[in-house]
Amino acid sequence: MKLHKEFFHYVIPSMLAFALSGVYAIADGFFVGNALGDSALAAVNIAYPLTAFLQAVGTGIGMAAQSSTPSAPARKIIKGAASISVCLSLC
Repeated sequence: MKLHKEFFHYVIPSMLAFALSGVYAIADGFFVGNALGDSALAAVNIAYPLTAFLQAVGTGIGMAAQSSTPSAPARKIIKGAASISVCLSLC
């Protein structure tokens, strides 16, 4: 039961971030469509999948870097894990 609770403790913030990103895209489309017209709205709709993909890749890399760091002290590779974590977070 504890593992199930811990899993959702880490997953819920990511789910909320992606949901709020979708709400942002809807609000952005509304204001851009009303203020700038159809071609600007089309540009927003074309760019949104790219930004969603980049957000997903960044979240995945961040979670992978974080999950590899706590196991590092047991393997005595703290220095290697820290440098990999920094490299992945900067990408």
